[in-house]
Amino acid sequence: MSAGGPRATTGDLVLYGVHYAIVTQNQDDEKRARVKVRLPWLDHGDQDQTYWALLSVPFVGDKFGFYTIPDVDDVVAVMFIAGDISRPVVLGGVWSSTDKPPEETSDFRGYRSRSGCRMVLDDTSSSKVYFNEKTDKNGVIVGSFGKGGDGKQAKEAPKPKVVNGSAADSGVAIYTLEGDLEITSKGKITVTAQTHIDVVSDQNFDCKATGSATLEAQGMATFSGSSGAKIEGSNTKIN
Repeated sequence: MSAGGPRATTGDLVLYGVHYAIVTQNQDDEKRARVKVRLPWLDHGDQDQTYWALLSVPFVGDKFGFYTIPDVDDVVAVMFIAGDISRPVVLGGVWSSTDKPPEETSDFRGYRSRSGCRMVLDDTSSSKVYFNEKTDKNGVIVGSFGKGGDGKQAKEAPKPKVVNGSAADSGVAIYTLEGDLEITSKGKITVTAQTHIDVVSDQNFDCKATGSATLEAQGMATFSGSSGAKIEGSNTKIN
């Protein structure tokens, strides 16, 4: 990659250092994840825009890496390769009193999309990693289930119903407070617990197997129904 081409003979088009800019276009016809910006501090900077600017991201390669393309009107920091104004590179976004950060405390780090989807690293006394979609009703929490700190990203796992004992304080929580939760595997699914497994339903509980079904207990096995119990089969054997 060239360093920016021959230097201009005058300083008119040579810009060193880092400068503020405002994104004007982000639909790159060549699909190279570039944007155009305007430089409001230049003459005619309220209208004129630059050539397509490359994006500087932490890690990239052939069809892999981080991809967070700025939106139109976002404020960014830009520099120019070898000072050549025709070779702009966007270094990143810049928060301000107009574009405020999603969090005001250093206890929380992560990413929040424009619609509100989040990936958060919680470094409070109730440390965790969590993923949430924009309604905050569906997510995954890994770590402490309690809320820590008083930041905007403070989060706790919803308490599930349990048959015996109490809900856990930490571990992995996958939850949905609206809609359905589906777990699908083309192969085998194994559920193992060293102490106890609870399955609770406020309404019906259905188990179905197109092949055979086996329930086995090393100790006492109990099946009960408040309005009765029914066992059916073309060949049923109870010992």
